[in-house]
Amino acid sequence: MLNIISGLEKATSGKITVNTRNISYMFQEDRLIPWLSVYENVAFVLKSNYKKPKINGLVRKYLELVDLKEYAYETIDKLSGGMKRRVSMARALAYDSELLLLDEPFKGMDDELKMNIISKFLSKWKDNKNTVIFVTHDEKEVKELAQVTFRLAKCK
Repeated sequence: MLNIISGLEKATSGKITVNTRNISYMFQEDRLIPWLSVYENVAFVLKSNYKKPKINGLVRKYLELVDLKEYAYETIDKLSGGMKRRVSMARALAYDSELLLLDEPFKGMDDELKMNIISKFLSKWKDNKNTVIFVTHDEKEVKELAQVTFRLAKCK
């Protein structure tokens, strides 16, 4: 479904209408560039929209959000699976989009880290309110997202 929404695949029946082409997609599998550093992988999607000073700030901001700022200059092949997921998440979040597609974004992360990143992610979402389509098979993630979203809504 996410591939159809993003325009990567055509629907075999029915119709999905998306009113934007400004989409950021975090795939279920890591689609990182292995010979680039963590920093360069996040910056890669920003180069067509921003100048270097803005890119530097965005990359630092999102690597901090996913607790990877100290790994900014490591190459992807030196990271664990969970760390690679976080690089993918930082890259998807750093790209300013109207529609954010997240496919199993917290796969491979321990519970404490996952809950910390969920909380940070929702705080960011509260500020920009882009549309997010989130796919997970983890019931605990869904419950945590719902609880934190409810708490954020009550604060208004």
